[in-house]
Parts: sequence; structure tokens; C-alpha cells
Amino acid sequence: IMLFALKAYALGVNIHAGVAALILQNDTDFKQALDGYKYPEKHPQKPQIEYRAEGEVFLADLESLLQKNHYIFADKPTLADYAIFPFVRQFAAVDAAWFALTPYKKLHTWLNDWVNSDLFISIMTKNPTYAG
Repeated sequence: IMLFALKAYALGVNIHAGVAALILQNDTDFKQALDGYKYPEKHPQKPQIEYRAEGEVFLADLESLLQKNHYIFADKPTLADYAIFPFVRQFAAVDAAWFALTPYKKLHTWLNDWVNSDLFISIMTKNPTYAG
């Protein structure tokens, strides 16, 4: 959706091949692992722990990339950070105690920075529900 919007509105953003490839990996392999891990009752083909292990492959890739920069590809956020953050947040939330014990220290910092960012906090404001 993000790539479509950027193209549709001719925003002139140059998407580097590494960013596009990582977003594709997020949207396919990692998203499938996330769905199985988060909703094991809907994905009984494998035990939940297998889905978690599959997702960890992506987390390890992110950890490796974050060893070089504060964000995934640079010292400032790129489209990859914006596109991937919500999915990593969901994955971490499935079992926060487990995630806290994982060795992905750079990923923990990256995720924590996003969750506590003014931008994220401003868009996650809870509105009263309509009781109409």
C-alpha cells in the first residue's frame, strides 16, 4: 500500500532495491509467520513455536542490519522502517516476556524507539467509542 501511494501521488521517492526486497520479505514470509504465531488456532498446520522460529529468521536479519545503523538502512528512518515496524511490534507483543529475553538488542532498541516516538504516540491516541 505504501509503495502504491508513493507511485500514485508521484512523490518521487527512490526506493532502493534492498528496501524493496526487505519489505517484500516482511509482507510475505514474516507476515505468514506472524499470522501463525499470533493466531495459532487459525493456523493449526504447525505448532505456534514453529511459526515463532520462522519469524525469528527475519528478526535476526533485522538485528544484523541494525548493527550498522540506528535504523534499518540508515541513521534516519527509511520506508523500510515505517513499513516493517508495525509487524515487528505485533510479533513482539504475542509473548512480550519471551521477546524481552531474545538476543536482539539492537532490534529491542529500534522497536522501543518507535513505540515511544512522538509520531507513534500521536497516531495511537484512543478516541471514545461511538455509543450511538
